[in-house]
Order: sequence, then C-alpha cells, then structure tokens
Amino acid sequence: MTLRFRLEANEAPIVRQPSNKGLTVLDARFDPKSGDTRITVRVCREQPLRVEGVDPEGVYSVQVDGEPPRNMAVRTTMTIQRKLSKAAANPTTRSLREQTSGVTRFLDLMIEGHADHFTQHTIRIRRLPPAEEKPARFAILAGIPKRTGRVV
Repeated sequence: MTLRFRLEANEAPIVRQPSNKGLTVLDARFDPKSGDTRITVRVCREQPLRVEGVDPEGVYSVQVDGEPPRNMAVRTTMTIQRKLSKAAANPTTRSLREQTSGVTRFLDLMIEGHADHFTQHTIRIRRLPPAEEKPARFAILAGIPKRTGRVV
C-alpha cells in the first residue's frame, strides 16, 4: 500500500461523537463529487450528534433513513472571551474545517432511536444549492418562536 500526502484542502465535515454510550458512529463517508455526507450510527433513545466543518452561511438538508428531509441552518456558538476580544470583529476563516479559537460552527442533530434497544440509522447530509438556500433560511427563521421576555 502506498500513502500519498497532498496539500489540497479537504472540505469534508467533521463528525463529533458525544461522550455517551447511547450513540455509536459506525461509518462516516463524504463524497467530494456530490458534496454528500453519509453517517451510519447505532442509537438507543434520543441522542445528540454534532457535525462540524460546515459553512456558516449554508443551509443543509438532513435525512434520517426514509424520513422526509428537513432543512437545518448552521448553529454558531462563541465563548464570552471571544465575544469580548478584538478578534471577534475581524473573523478570518479561510477553510470550513479551520478551527477558530472560541467559535464553534456545527449542525446540531438529534437522532432518535428505540427506547429499549439499539437501532441502526443512516443519516444523509447535503448542502442545498445556492438558489434554494435563501428561501429555506427564511422558512427556518420564520419557524423560530418570537422572544417575548415572558416565561411560559
């Protein structure tokens, strides 16, 4: 077997497995031609899964097994130190996989399994085409309840 190292950037997402025993990532594959990511997991109950290395401006279609796909926006979290620093005003991200100190960009997925035993699911993630991203983002934002300041 011959290993070849290249300097080209890889834009594949990064799958972060949570530190719990309810979810196991069995396989994760990225197709660079289509840009699709396929993740096979074993899950018991409802478990979180985080996919990093995604474009913060993008909208992604997520499909679990045969369910209809749902559109998801990228979630961005910043530490307080990052928000208060001067670097927060000047973001310098050159690559989707590049780590920015104090900033995390990810798809926040909840994978639902059977309540009593492990089940296997296949998750397909693909970025929407640019023409579909803007209407999908507006639909996602319209679905978020308004903040009223009252605790219900």
